[in-house]
Amino acid sequence: MSADLFAKCGMKHSFHPDKHTYKNLVNGYTEDLNGKIVLEKNSLQNYAAAGGFISSASDLALWNKNLFEGKLLAPVTLKKMTAKQKNAVRDHPVFGKTAYGYGITIDSTNVIQYGQTGFAPGFVSMCFYFPKSKTSVVVLENIAYDTNDLKKTFYYHEQILAIVKENLHLRK
Repeated sequence: MSADLFAKCGMKHSFHPDKHTYKNLVNGYTEDLNGKIVLEKNSLQNYAAAGGFISSASDLALWNKNLFEGKLLAPVTLKKMTAKQKNAVRDHPVFGKTAYGYGITIDSTNVIQYGQTGFAPGFVSMCFYFPKSKTSVVVLENIAYDTNDLKKTFYYHEQILAIVKENLHLRK
């Protein structure tokens, strides 16, 4: 079923790890306590939310385009998904106090952004969409540094996001 949805979006490099033989899939690595980079052998097991699907940055940009430009959900459903939900706020390990819609974070500081971060041993990801400019920011990394402090793990992702947000804010 997910394969049909991905095909509808034009996504050719996205799949569930149990349903596909791996070709050109990168290994995941983690920095150990001594600062050594070690191979993660079970990166995609037991991480249903963060590691449930494998995708490429270009496919995730296609996903954002299809989802947020109304090709996958009815307008009323998309509006519900992207509306901040009452009491759906948590202390995000990277961004601090964060509001949520249905399944995504919502930030309306300076410019509206929707998205999520992801982490599985050896893999760190970030996928955000800015609806006003139709801009996607996708950062995928196959080395997880400083995993005892996710703020440090996502340091470069957060810096990239801040640069994009600032540039979009200045373009207003």
